[in-house]
Amino acid sequence: MATIALPRSIPPHRPSSTVGSVPSISLDTIGAAQAPVPNKHLPVCPPGSVPLDEPNTPPPSPPRDDELVQPSSLLYPPDKFDRHDSGLLAVYTISPADVDSAVDYVSRQPLPDPSQVFPWLHGLHPHNHIQQAFFIARHRSLRKTPTCVRGLTLVKADGDLNFARLKGAIAPQEFLQLNESPDFLEVDPRDGFCVRNFQIQAAKSAMTSDIVVYGDNEAVVRQLGLKIADAQLRWRQRHETQGHRIPEYNTFVCASPFAEFEENHKEIVAIDSKGRLTGRVLDFSSQERKEMYNMTMASEISHNVWLGPTPDLTFEGESQFDVFIECSDVGRLDPSTLRALAQSQIEPAQRPYIDFPSSGSILPPTWSQAEADGIAYFSYSTGRGIADAWLQLHTAQKRNFFAYPTDVALLTCIEARLLHESPVHLDKGINEISALVKEPAWLPGLDGSLPSRVLSHMYLGNLGHANNPDLLRALGIGQILSVV
Repeated sequence: MATIALPRSIPPHRPSSTVGSVPSISLDTIGAAQAPVPNKHLPVCPPGSVPLDEPNTPPPSPPRDDELVQPSSLLYPPDKFDRHDSGLLAVYTISPADVDSAVDYVSRQPLPDPSQVFPWLHGLHPHNHIQQAFFIARHRSLRKTPTCVRGLTLVKADGDLNFARLKGAIAPQEFLQLNESPDFLEVDPRDGFCVRNFQIQAAKSAMTSDIVVYGDNEAVVRQLGLKIADAQLRWRQRHETQGHRIPEYNTFVCASPFAEFEENHKEIVAIDSKGRLTGRVLDFSSQERKEMYNMTMASEISHNVWLGPTPDLTFEGESQFDVFIECSDVGRLDPSTLRALAQSQIEPAQRPYIDFPSSGSILPPTWSQAEADGIAYFSYSTGRGIADAWLQLHTAQKRNFFAYPTDVALLTCIEARLLHESPVHLDKGINEISALVKEPAWLPGLDGSLPSRVLSHMYLGNLGHANNPDLLRALGIGQILSVV
């Protein structure tokens, strides 16, 4: 993957460290003679003997787990909170104000060193030999639960996260076995290989966290709190029998009305009691949906012709359209419906939604049907060649789209026909039309897709884009920041 940036004036700033930054690659220097790079693997030894005042000693050993500084928390030790015992188990009562403070405090703590929490967070099941062979080989000590973490996990007692959800709250079933002998779920994958395993991270984090259970029903909250405390005790005892001591994590219960969070601690309310996103807490799923919508939202590429994905009717921006026509494989052509709608003098009670055959009946069925259709129509309506239309749709019309090499081959093949039928060139002959068909230097190396516009001044592309400097220049990209 290559990261590509457009030229942008940046105000001078003071460097945050003395380490020099890696210089970017300027497209203006491509093709110029490069200075030979010295062999970095050959050491350069100064003349003379080794100075006596500089002993050749090995670096110090890395610190052990028990030498690491334990992260601080407002919930540990829990001495200031009211304690409620039930046999060997104990839970603590916490107020909404203390929950708010604890969430804010833990969010400001530095993260532990990655070497202390990985590969444990990857999920190392003792029977998953593929996963273990890749991550730990013969180092059995790396399987141990990290002792340098004290997180904070919020749990909604009833498990319904569609209403009254606090920042980062999860449901009990995401990490806990809710039976007569409560215990943490065994979430490490038993087979297969995966580096990320995002689906197990909530449960893994809960194992190394103080846990706050909240809800309006005090009996349900307290009962769940005791089950979680029981699971924490079993977890701790299991490690002690293996000779591995872990921090003592505790369970807190908050049975205050959720309205108190909404009134006095809005900054940690992700979804209110009516099921509405508050916008005060970053929700990655909804944020990704919003960003994808903004990136692909329909725009006018020609008079009264808009190009975009299937409309999302839940967004307010779609209200500007009077009629929705969706292309699908099961759509049918019904001109009479469109004709009746256009000739009707009565405002419809509901917004008309009409289906239409997909472009698979015109172009080969691919994921990029709409993009290929859009480029073809833009070329036809404006009289631009395919290469020019491709660039203009992205740069001037601000369209982000994806296409395949087969789309490039097809569109360049029908380019002359599109220009010949274009209303812009009705008065031109065959020779004049043929002269309009041009192939710029970057087109043969185009795989169909352009670099993705991440920000107004930054693109994310692949190695093929980085190796096509003519395309980057045509897009106005002047520097390559990194290639990985």
